[in-house]
Amino acid sequence: LQILSQLQSCTDVIAVSSAITCCEKGQWQHGVSLLNMAAVDRVAPNIISYNSSISACEKSGRWRLAVKLLGSIETKRLAADAVSYNSAISACEKSNCWAYALCLLLSMEDAKLSPDV
Repeated sequence: LQILSQLQSCTDVIAVSSAITCCEKGQWQHGVSLLNMAAVDRVAPNIISYNSSISACEKSGRWRLAVKLLGSIETKRLAADAVSYNSAISACEKSNCWAYALCLLLSMEDAKLSPDV
């Protein structure tokens, strides 16, 4: 929570992405909050910011949110990369949601990306 309050005025996407990465170990809510706050603070989250948030969700078993974040990447005019898909696929796999994982794998191939999970 201290990180959140200190970063509220942060205008550097690198600092925001780094803070989100720090939230991967059990504090996924804070990572997603930082991602949302960055947009409000006029810091345009980049693909690293999204990948860090997806990874935080994956490590916390929040597969639905990981898939939702993956889907929201394109609405932000960013391109999902192999890390984006691999993290979301891994989140689905850890929650035994194989149908979703396979759909994401097919989407990944459609996007001409190579899986490495």
